[in-house]
Amino acid sequence: RLCLTNVRANPTSRFEEMDESREPAERCSRSSPQTSADRAARLSKWLTQDGRFLAGNRELLDQFCAKVIEAGVPLSRSWLHIRTLHPEFAGVSRVWRRGMQTEERFLDFGFETWPAYVNSPVRHVVEERKPCRWRLNDGEPLPFPVLEEHRAAGYVDYAIAPMIFSDGRVNAISWATDRPGGFSDGDLRLFEEILPTYSTVV
Repeated sequence: RLCLTNVRANPTSRFEEMDESREPAERCSRSSPQTSADRAARLSKWLTQDGRFLAGNRELLDQFCAKVIEAGVPLSRSWLHIRTLHPEFAGVSRVWRRGMQTEERFLDFGFETWPAYVNSPVRHVVEERKPCRWRLNDGEPLPFPVLEEHRAAGYVDYAIAPMIFSDGRVNAISWATDRPGGFSDGDLRLFEEILPTYSTVV
């Protein structure tokens, strides 16, 4: 249970934090003056009224990330892992990066045995069914190679959460930022509050 080792649960969200270096007042000072509930309500409205009619999930992820940024979240990267019912592929992953074209990768059957998946935060949250968060800029060792790669790429904060579909499939979505200081508590609450609606339209 990697996220539970030397971890203090964030009292304002279900994301579990692995860094205690900042004081609560410092974290709160970076939160948006809008409440996370207000921002989540607007995003939910867009998802249910507009987002669900987009041509496909790649475009949905593109526009969803743009809306999240408009809501004041310093999002730099998002990664979506979805299992499918396709006869040729077991799943698909989509990677959005700010200012770049979204990448789409199809996953072969048996991907669950690949070392890249076995030793990943995706497998961890899919199995634990709990959101996790790692700060990447404190110099501490990280539990997964991909987190070290994100650190080397300049990201400073990483959060990931499971998405549980009505048919029982467990998927995952992650968010990363390169903003000094990382995500605020309000940003994490927004991710948590918008996730149920996003899961219904993916």
